[in-house]
Amino acid sequence: MSKILRLPAVIKKTGISRTTIYRLLEKEEFPKPFPITGRAVGWSDEAINKWIDEKINQGKDEVA
Repeated sequence: MSKILRLPAVIKKTGISRTTIYRLLEKEEFPKPFPITGRAVGWSDEAINKWIDEKINQGKDEVA
């Protein structure tokens, strides 16, 4: 079962700031949020986990 993460949870989970998240979104390098209500958005926990795993794997490739 997938969870919906709000921005504070995404910040905590990724360790990156709000500004960086939105900068990455502009460059299409971060999972896009989806509307929850008229004013609230959220991210799929699965999409954030996948993004984190990709970043970890990129780091391993760059070191090797």
